[in-house]
Amino acid sequence: APAFGVLTFFANFVPNVGAVIATALPLPLIVLNPTLGLAQKVAAVAGPFLVHFLVGNCVEPGLLGQAMELHPVAVLLALIFWALLWGVPGMILAVPLVAVLRRGLASLP
Repeated sequence: APAFGVLTFFANFVPNVGAVIATALPLPLIVLNPTLGLAQKVAAVAGPFLVHFLVGNCVEPGLLGQAMELHPVAVLLALIFWALLWGVPGMILAVPLVAVLRRGLASLP
């Protein structure tokens, strides 16, 4: 469980994709565990999925959109671009790089 917690922590730095990865990582252990009943398995899958869905689609866009003044499409395009350029480190650094780039370009006369 601590290993999945650490992986979830780092995966959540990647917008959109990280939550899916963090939710999917422990699925084989949950599904193949013979001691869990069906209700426990459904709860173990649905609980994190719902939390990630609500936070990722309701809370984070509102807070981060106001704070960084970035359009969600710009974030998605930046994520794709930096992932193609640098892979996983690019995905982690995509939003901060675009936010800094936006602030820098906005300050130009």
